[in-house]
Amino acid sequence: MDLSNLDDLTLWDKIVSGDERAFEYVYTNYSEDLYRYGQRLCKERTMIEDSIHDVFFYVWYRRKKLKVKDSIKFYLLKAFKWDLVKKMSQIQGGSNDRVPKKKIQEKV
Repeated sequence: MDLSNLDDLTLWDKIVSGDERAFEYVYTNYSEDLYRYGQRLCKERTMIEDSIHDVFFYVWYRRKKLKVKDSIKFYLLKAFKWDLVKKMSQIQGGSNDRVPKKKIQEKV
C-alpha cells in the first residue's frame, strides 16, 4: 500500500494500531522539516536532533493516548517546539543552579 495517498487521520490511525511502516513514513517525511524549524530556535545541532528523536519516541510510546485532530505535521511541530524550548531552558537555567544562592548573594 502506498502511504503517500493516505490522509493524515488515516495515517494516524495506522500508527495508533502499531503500523511501523506508517510510523517510519511519518518520520521520514517530517524529521527534516522539524530539523529546519529547530534551526530557527536553536543553534545546537545535537539538541535539535535529540528533540526530534525524543518527540518521535514519545509519539510511538504514547500513540494510543495521543489525539491528532487534523494534521500530523502540526502536531509534531508543536510537540517538537515544546520539547526543544524545554531543553534549552534547562540548559540555561542549569548553569545558574550550579552556583549556590549564598555565593551569589555574597558577591552582591
